[in-house]
Amino acid sequence: MVRDFKGKFEKTAFQKMWRGIYERMVIPERIEQMQGKIVSDCDEFLSQTKAYLDLEGKK
Repeated sequence: MVRDFKGKFEKTAFQKMWRGIYERMVIPERIEQMQGKIVSDCDEFLSQTKAYLDLEGKK
């Protein structure tokens, strides 16, 4: 999971330090929620893809 895709926190050492504090103390619950949502979305996509391919294989 990419958390800083634009590199906004990588400009100075001070910003890197604040990023670490922010990720460890402020938003860990939100990160876990988003990771759970991503996993469930991927599982749903995989099951739908398998069902579609199963139907296509029976034609």
